[in-house]
Amino acid sequence: LQEGKLKLSPPQGCPSRVFKLMVRCWAASPKDRLSFSDITTALSDLPSE
Repeated sequence: LQEGKLKLSPPQGCPSRVFKLMVRCWAASPKDRLSFSDITTALSDLPSE
């Protein structure tokens, strides 16, 4: 995915904040990826539907 520079589109109905979170989890460099703690915090900050 990274080597070919392909970018995935957000899944249908996926809120932009969730997709941005997903993209950060896929960062090429591990140091740029979110930790589980960061992911948990980001998800808990999202409004419930």
